[in-house]
Amino acid sequence: MNIDQTTTDNKLQIVFDSKQLNEGENNITINLSLDSDLELPSTSLSQDILVEVDNYLPLMFIEEGFIQVEDVELSGEDESIDLEWVQRFFNKEESFLVLDENFNQVTEIYKADGKEFNKVYEIPENAEGQNFMIYRIQSSEKYEYSKYLGEVLADQYEDERVVNIIPFHSQGDEFRLEANHFQFDERNERNVVLAIKNADFGELNVILNRQHVISYDDDYTYYSLEIKDAYHYFENNFAFTNNTVLIKDNSDNQGIKVDLDQLNEGDTIVVSKDLLSEPIAKELNDDVVGLYQCFEYNDLLLRDNIFCEKNGNAFIVYKFLNHEDSEISYFGETKVSPEVNNNSSFFSLVNSLDQSFTKPLDFSLQDYEITDDYIALNPFNYDTPLNIYNSVHLVIQDETIGNTIYKNYIRCSGRDNVRVVVPLKFDFEGFEEINSGKFKDFFSNNIEKVGFVTSTNFLTSLEINSFSIYSQKDL
Repeated sequence: MNIDQTTTDNKLQIVFDSKQLNEGENNITINLSLDSDLELPSTSLSQDILVEVDNYLPLMFIEEGFIQVEDVELSGEDESIDLEWVQRFFNKEESFLVLDENFNQVTEIYKADGKEFNKVYEIPENAEGQNFMIYRIQSSEKYEYSKYLGEVLADQYEDERVVNIIPFHSQGDEFRLEANHFQFDERNERNVVLAIKNADFGELNVILNRQHVISYDDDYTYYSLEIKDAYHYFENNFAFTNNTVLIKDNSDNQGIKVDLDQLNEGDTIVVSKDLLSEPIAKELNDDVVGLYQCFEYNDLLLRDNIFCEKNGNAFIVYKFLNHEDSEISYFGETKVSPEVNNNSSFFSLVNSLDQSFTKPLDFSLQDYEITDDYIALNPFNYDTPLNIYNSVHLVIQDETIGNTIYKNYIRCSGRDNVRVVVPLKFDFEGFEEINSGKFKDFFSNNIEKVGFVTSTNFLTSLEINSFSIYSQKDL
């Protein structure tokens, strides 16, 4: 059996290609010859070990109907206002294949037809390493036309080509493309009433994020709301809430916030003009670009989704009717953008606005490689319990010929802080014909820049000590 061996810190490491062994369990014997100027009790060592071999990639599954390849046309008209519009989506094609970390082709090209795809691929002998990449190659065309009052507003085609690269470890999770059957099931529904006393209000302004019914009598304006929570979806003790209200009198800029999370079914909370007060205008460091108030609810810390607006250099902070000032903490975003299309953000929590929010992470923490053959973003060297998402994408300029816009995208993205790699050329069997030959000149486009993303905020709510870095480099 062919092996490689190295010695580090007096430890011997033996590396071999598992495809030299049969699938399943294998008993192998390791024999070592010992050589020393000292007298040894033995000149050799032998040890039997059990090696379990799995030379197959995890399951690749595409749900039937997930990929739409049929042409679609949408249209409408209204003769009374001379309105006419058409949207047509056509020539949609989508293909898949797997390459190893050195861009060797591992599987044949699979062209999606809208039907279910369910397959486990055996790793071929030419494959190297345990890190693989799924290439999802998509092309489509769109036509859009609209006319209003005799004027043509749009009459153009779009021709789009996209390459999405997904890192795929040989011992990792299955690769699945399926419809999102997730239901955002809010719970703990309860009906509450906000009663605002009409007297003395100059110009009433009520800001809230819940559907409501307004009714009146001579003394009060009533806001009847059904409030809910979605906190059970959050794995930690930090979540957002839409169950707050800001009541303002625009005539003198006074206001008060109300936390409805504290109310039970059937409760009514009354707000009168004398409860309102001038907000605090708090100047913070220049890099603070976002500010939210937070408060405790049961065993959670909730972030109020009615953020503190910024007026000039100061944030406008209103008091809460049903929270003491000492019960409020602050969630803030700091951000720096030293160049166009380069920015770094950090989200942190302080107990008082006299404390400082955490500064954004330095761009130098992004470790990238730019070579003649590929561009890579390596795992981010930062200690955090949060899941880090990395992405590399080539910035390709759109091209317009006649009334057709040609758009091209290529990106590699992955979670779990994996290394992501984008090639600067394609060199695998059948590439010239893939998606009816649409990608044979893909890299002849005007590629001037590359973008790098490192973030813990991908497809998740903002969390304490989460961050995001985006940088662009010239090629």
